[in-house]
Amino acid sequence: MTAKGNWTLWYEGYRITIFKRNEVWSGVITDETTGAETWARRRHENSRKAKLAAFDTILRLRHA
Repeated sequence: MTAKGNWTLWYEGYRITIFKRNEVWSGVITDETTGAETWARRRHENSRKAKLAAFDTILRLRHA
């Protein structure tokens, strides 16, 4: 958890941060090597769905 109470995880060189805003869940993935951020395009009804979407995005980023 971050100081703001957001869920954060580091995974294979990426930092995933999931947060709630305006009653929906979203997130940002940061490449720890380059600092590049990939923001969620979709909003999710719960944190579990936002976390799963973040891991799907990391798989796409790694194979791009």
